[in-house]
Amino acid sequence: MEHKWIIEQVIELFSPALAAGVAIWVAYKGYKHGLLQLAENHKQDFKIKMFETLVNEIDKATTITSKYNATLGSLLSNIEMDFFAQLKGENKIAWKLRVDKINKDHFDSLKAITKLTTILESNIIIEPKILIFQKAFGSVHYDLMDFYSKNSQNFYDYTNKDIVLSGNEVQTIPPSFIDEKEFSKLKLNIKNATEILMDFMCYMIDLRIEAQHLLLGDIFSNRITHRKPLDPSKKVISIENYDELFMYFENETASGKNQRIIEKEVLENLKNNQS
Repeated sequence: MEHKWIIEQVIELFSPALAAGVAIWVAYKGYKHGLLQLAENHKQDFKIKMFETLVNEIDKATTITSKYNATLGSLLSNIEMDFFAQLKGENKIAWKLRVDKINKDHFDSLKAITKLTTILESNIIIEPKILIFQKAFGSVHYDLMDFYSKNSQNFYDYTNKDIVLSGNEVQTIPPSFIDEKEFSKLKLNIKNATEILMDFMCYMIDLRIEAQHLLLGDIFSNRITHRKPLDPSKKVISIENYDELFMYFENETASGKNQRIIEKEVLENLKNNQS
């Protein structure tokens, strides 16, 4: 009986403390859950804003590169008309495309590619393998620069030039005549450039798909099917094929091969300096 009385006294003595402890523990669990929920909400908000930013830049880059693609198409069309008019002994076609328009569209496209790449680099924490798009965009950037460096003089020669004279008078210098060999070469180069631009626009479609999976996948359970090009040689960019694509852009593209040459030269210079 004495033991029973002691137990009852202990329970009576410590019950308030136990109740307070339980209340504190429950409150702590609720507070922790609230913090975790708040963090998750902020994470979801960040993902949504990141998706909006990325899609906005994709849309801008698509518009800019589409303009460049159309400009190159106009250039090719006008050169063809001039060439065939020349063969027939007819007057050259009067057309409005200026070399300044080609230059602007070219450098605007390069800037758009660079900006999109920078956004990806700044948010690599989302998924490190997303930088496979950096490789893809870098390859496009390199190919466009190479195309421009090899053809910029032709752009100047075979388009109208506006020369501002004294008194702000503008004189238009017509395009030079183009021979058959140069015509065939330039025609091929322009078609190759339009292929490069089309590849970039397809890569942006791939990026939009991957962005939805990575940034909105926790909100929506659906998955989007990747592109299926009719030409099997065309690449579809996805993080699932990261290793294969990485090796392709490193070893089989002009930009990748150029990077290997630069790295080899740097290593040789370091070796020579140390010896």
